[in-house]
Amino acid sequence: MAKAPFQGNISLVGFGVLEPSELDVVNKIIAAYFKQLDEKTDCKSLKLILAQRNKGKSMLHEITAHAQIGNDRIRSTVTEWNLYKGLGELLENIVTEAIHKHRLAKEIGEERIRKEQKQARKTKRL
Repeated sequence: MAKAPFQGNISLVGFGVLEPSELDVVNKIIAAYFKQLDEKTDCKSLKLILAQRNKGKSMLHEITAHAQIGNDRIRSTVTEWNLYKGLGELLENIVTEAIHKHRLAKEIGEERIRKEQKQARKTKRL
């Protein structure tokens, strides 16, 4: 298991088979998306798993991501011929879902506060 050179808890599994130059590009892609996750949500951990399969002369890349965002777990899988494109799609899915869940939780919390305040005003009038 290779550890990514970022702050935070990011694990890379199966990425050790990549060339150092490929791994540098992968690390830059992950860093860009993890920065978004870290700024916009409460991302506790991110685990990426790479599985490669020979299909003729090309490699088919299956990448799976497991993210711990607050108390929620998000999982996504992408299968793609191009490693970088697949990694970008996968991390975009994770970021989009994490931001959606974060906003939804915030809206639910605000709605609950509004209801409690409304109930308190009604009780105060009586």
